Amino acid sequence: MKRFFEPALAIGLVISLVIGAHADVMQKDISNRVLRLHVIANSDSEEDQAEKLAVRDIVLDKANILLEDAKSVDEVKTIVSENLDIFTDCAKTATSHPVRAELVAMHFPTREYDTFSLPAGEYEALRIIIGDGGGRNWWCVMFPPLCLSAAEAVKYAEEAGMSDDEIRFISGGENEYRYKFKFLEILSAIREKVCNS
Repeated sequence: MKRFFEPALAIGLVISLVIGAHADVMQKDISNRVLRLHVIANSDSEEDQAEKLAVRDIVLDKANILLEDAKSVDEVKTIVSENLDIFTDCAKTATSHPVRAELVAMHFPTREYDTFSLPAGEYEALRIIIGDGGGRNWWCVMFPPLCLSAAEAVKYAEEAGMSDDEIRFISGGENEYRYKFKFLEILSAIREKVCNS
């Protein structure tokens, strides 16, 4: 029995590593095609959480105007980085706290939205920090604008240059990619620990 179990375990491990490696490559490809928005509240008080959502709304409204003609993620990142002061100023109108806007590469956990999921990993984001930045945060995909209905999300993902495989990867359903996303969460956590050691 032991002789049968060891090869079966080895084969299972190899298959897991191959699937995980493919998922890791897919996550990196997707992260190179999106820009996320990350808004961090001053605190978890009811007032600060309400301000966070108001900041989110005004920043997304401004992004819709500034990014209206942008066709690629590189173009979007350039526009965002050149307009950080504008994003800061418009966010300040929705809160009583100081605001800081920055374009950063940061780790995100797996996130399931209504119409799609994004695997854990490093993504670039427009991060808006309100006050002390000690409260719960909110995030979504700013480009392509994927926090929409399923049909709109697929349309914008196609326009942003995502392949059919990448679109299936993020919109494949709760069970289809759960294993791959879990593998990416574990891999991402290991990378975070190694990089921060």
